[in-house]
Amino acid sequence: MNQSQEIPDTRTRLLDTAERLFGEHGFNGVGLRTISEDAEVNLGAATYHFGTKENLYKEAFLRRFLPTCERRLHLLKTAKEASGDQPLSAENILECMLLPIFDTLYSHPAFFKFMSHNLFWPSPFMQQVVENEHAHAFQPFVESFQSLYPTLSPDIIMRQMKYCAGALFFSVGRTLDAYTSLNEEEVKERVNHLLRFCAAGFEEMA
Repeated sequence: MNQSQEIPDTRTRLLDTAERLFGEHGFNGVGLRTISEDAEVNLGAATYHFGTKENLYKEAFLRRFLPTCERRLHLLKTAKEASGDQPLSAENILECMLLPIFDTLYSHPAFFKFMSHNLFWPSPFMQQVVENEHAHAFQPFVESFQSLYPTLSPDIIMRQMKYCAGALFFSVGRTLDAYTSLNEEEVKERVNHLLRFCAAGFEEMA
């Protein structure tokens, strides 16, 4: 195997291992050497690819978080184009906002704990990273909800959105293993239930 083939494989193993171990132990609970040993690569390879533990942590988080945010924005843009001049319903907006997160967490179960750490208890060096990406990813949804509910302030809308995200994380955290035994229609029904629940919260506030 030549070097060009080894480099992406080594990086992926390090990122996968970092995602799992950082999710289980947090940033301070695991070192670069432990991650390297678990990934079955030498410490020098980890240093070569990422430089520091902080850089590995950031890249491991952003490699799934950024595509998820981009998919959310793409779904919202597509939904708006399809609706024309009519505002999207609360359920439409919430589906664009929550479904990509749901899909990512169920496709990559180890990322659930890792993402939870960074959204709810971020390390100091991650706070600005998360805030910047959240601002980019959330503002179009705030604007969509304002079009639907013009009497609601951006602060109230943002609070409601956080409540909805919290409901999603609670649901996933409580049922992550259980969902693996459900068929596609059963999973869809539970997701739709969550969307209706969250949409009702917006309707109540409006």
